[in-house]
Amino acid sequence: MVVCVIPAFRAARSIADVVRGALECVDHVVVVDDACPESTGKIVEREFRADPRVECIVRTQNGGVGAATKTGIARALELGATFVVKLDADGQMDPYYIPAMQDVLRSKPQVALVKGNRFYDSSVARAMPTVRLLGNSVLTLLVRIATGLWGSIDPTNGYFMVRASSLKRIRFERLANRYYFEISLLAALAMRRSEIAEMEMPAIYGNHPSSLNVWKTAVEFPGKLLATLTKRLLWQYLISDMNVGSVMLGLGSLLMTAAVLYGGAQWIETVRSGIPRTPGTVMLAFLPFITGFQLLVNALIYDVQFSPKVHNVSLEERVEVPALPLRSLVNS
Repeated sequence: MVVCVIPAFRAARSIADVVRGALECVDHVVVVDDACPESTGKIVEREFRADPRVECIVRTQNGGVGAATKTGIARALELGATFVVKLDADGQMDPYYIPAMQDVLRSKPQVALVKGNRFYDSSVARAMPTVRLLGNSVLTLLVRIATGLWGSIDPTNGYFMVRASSLKRIRFERLANRYYFEISLLAALAMRRSEIAEMEMPAIYGNHPSSLNVWKTAVEFPGKLLATLTKRLLWQYLISDMNVGSVMLGLGSLLMTAAVLYGGAQWIETVRSGIPRTPGTVMLAFLPFITGFQLLVNALIYDVQFSPKVHNVSLEERVEVPALPLRSLVNS
């Protein structure tokens, strides 16, 4: 059973068409009205009151896309879903790729989640708004570092289908509430060494206004990514396992920290006294720094080499996708 979860906020104009498109590809649709000021939930209830495959949950307080998605996921699991797909309400995710995503999960039992990959050719970069492209490039690198999913090409893509069994193992209710939700989901799966797949598919950039605040995200995400990285490193290299990567990471960090503290103290003393440090003193700071740096580089190589596998799936390998009428609708 495939259940589609659609978190909705300020989506009155597009929600009905998105639900209709989803119904062609899934067994059940759960729309979560995240205290939408446009009363998106009422539109869904009015348009689909006669269709038992559609239900709407109205949240009394806005919690963000992550909170709304988690509410929908909880309901999907109650319904007995085998796979849960998350579809945005603004029409920028084409529901006709859902059968192909399901096919990947059925054919690759080791894969916990399959998601979209917009960057399968250069034409996608030309179509994407410049600010979003630049921000996405930087964020992609940071997400790879934080989650350890070094093979991911488009980790910030929010179009995904996940196994219900995998959701139950990661305690999804603890994932982030707002736009960090998708990243926190990937991080949680990576912590369990779960494999994921990325399917090549274009994104649709229509006229629907985005509620994503770029500057707010730029302020909030670095701290969250650092917390994710710290948690991953502690779990992967200290708590759940001790390996050669643990030694290189621990010793390299210790040597570099000691070198920076000692070298800094000697530099301050030189400035205060006006007496240059001897070559031997300089080497006492320089050699541990270089050694520590080399160990950390090797730890990074080790982390990349043994990162969870990311499968790159070409759409043509799976199913023949029919005409996509939603694209013309969104761009009109």
